[in-house]
Amino acid sequence: MSKKTRMLFALFITLPFIISSKDDAELNPYLIFGHYDQELSKKIMDFYSKNAEEKEKILKDLDISISDLNKEIKAYISEKKESPNEKIVELIKKLREMIHYLPFKYCNNDENCVNEKKTLMNNVINAVEDHFGQCSATREHLNKLTNNAYTNLELITKLVDSIIRNIDLLGANNAKTVQSIITCLIQGTPEFWPAVKEQLTKDGHSNSEPLLKELFGKLLTEASIKISEFIKNEESKKYSKIYDIEPEERRKREQIFEEEILNILKEIKDSKSNNTLTIIVSCLATITILIGGFFLYRFIRRRKNSDPIENTKDLVNSENK
Repeated sequence: MSKKTRMLFALFITLPFIISSKDDAELNPYLIFGHYDQELSKKIMDFYSKNAEEKEKILKDLDISISDLNKEIKAYISEKKESPNEKIVELIKKLREMIHYLPFKYCNNDENCVNEKKTLMNNVINAVEDHFGQCSATREHLNKLTNNAYTNLELITKLVDSIIRNIDLLGANNAKTVQSIITCLIQGTPEFWPAVKEQLTKDGHSNSEPLLKELFGKLLTEASIKISEFIKNEESKKYSKIYDIEPEERRKREQIFEEEILNILKEIKDSKSNNTLTIIVSCLATITILIGGFFLYRFIRRRKNSDPIENTKDLVNSENK
């Protein structure tokens, strides 16, 4: 990549944070308290400048760090029966770091590489589910994660937003975890927003509160729509894999089916001395043929369903008969 392109990319990444360092309330109210993103943007730029091997090492080390930190947090909760909030804030920052690095691990249509990225994202979602999978836990973090109600909301919302921006790396089950968190935030807004409003007033940003609330609602609404569509598409793909068989695979199955029928008929012929066996095998053969015919009929009908004109002809012919 040329030096000019790198400079443009750097400007694209850092410009929002340069703007937010001025009068946040007037210029970019959503980036009030945006120091987490400023720190993250520097790390992204550093990661982007690395070669492929260096990136792999960074991702591997970060994945291990996330896993170790998550285990530490769960052990603390199990022992102390309370949440180590500072550690969870640290975990959120590491999770967002991983999520934002993944687009810059270039795979060039390498399936193994893509699967590695999906595995790393899966590890991220597992950690997210551990601490935000239950709505009650999410609500508690909104209230107690730090002593700043808006910062708590920003941390959780931006974590969700980061995941949504890399939605192509999710699986259907992981997406449902994220969907449940979004639903929890939407439904809980009337409960936790007064504390956010009070915090903004205390920090001198009361004029920005209506706009911030609007932006927050818009972000969650768009995220909810995207995740719902993604889940629907993923489930549709899964359904299609069950019923849509490639031509070559279909021929193999038909060949196996024909061989099984011939074997059954041969057994019937060779078992004349045992009428009971003949009757049982004949029944099994008949049932097999009927089932095979049924699925063949469904396949033909599905092909015809794609042509409304052909469907109309079929209906007219059947009525004439």
